[in-house]
Amino acid sequence: YIVGLAAFVSGDPGYAERMLLSAEGMMKQVRFRPPGFSRIAERLPLQILDLYRMWHAALSKAYFHSRHPQDLVNAERIALAILVRDPSDYSASLVMAIADFVFRRDTKSAIHRVWAFRKQRDQTWRFSYAFLLAYTGRMREARDQYRIAFNGVTSSETVPVQAEEFIQMILDEEPEKCQLHFASALINLHAKGDLTGARRDLHLFVVAEGAETFAEELALSEGLLQAIDAKLAGDQIE
Repeated sequence: YIVGLAAFVSGDPGYAERMLLSAEGMMKQVRFRPPGFSRIAERLPLQILDLYRMWHAALSKAYFHSRHPQDLVNAERIALAILVRDPSDYSASLVMAIADFVFRRDTKSAIHRVWAFRKQRDQTWRFSYAFLLAYTGRMREARDQYRIAFNGVTSSETVPVQAEEFIQMILDEEPEKCQLHFASALINLHAKGDLTGARRDLHLFVVAEGAETFAEELALSEGLLQAIDAKLAGDQIE
């Protein structure tokens, strides 16, 4: 137990995990309980959860920075460990939703995970939900969810950037998902204020093969492009 705590403090989460889990298992088998044992036994599960959450935050940050699959594999493992101990953990559930989609394209499970947090004030979950709706072609619902997300608050100001980068990563893998260009345009326009980026995304959408499937978004794109061009020319978007 002491060695595990020392490893935790010194920044060696892997060794800390092994030591603390070993201590937890041994404590469950001990019959003789010396002074202080009960207090340690009560605190240990919370300390293990704190370790997992700290570790998970670092792994998630690494994935959002690198988009390397192995970083997400590591983050998913720790997210699962967290959810075993706290099924309602917000950050772990969001990472599991990402893993469900990235590794398995399991949109049903991913949607279920993020929708569970629909009462959460933080709107990070809604960016994920809107993306999943757009990916599955439910564009009217996706637009509504993006609109709410843009008007809400997120735990980090980098969420819109992360959301756009994730869309671009998926488009590299599945260029036929042309509707994601429109979703990226909405993020650039309304969440990031990047008119040039929004204009680029809209043009990519309107010329993409299969865009005719999304008639409402094509009509909206025409109006948005006109407004953006006017803004870039010095006028104001109404």
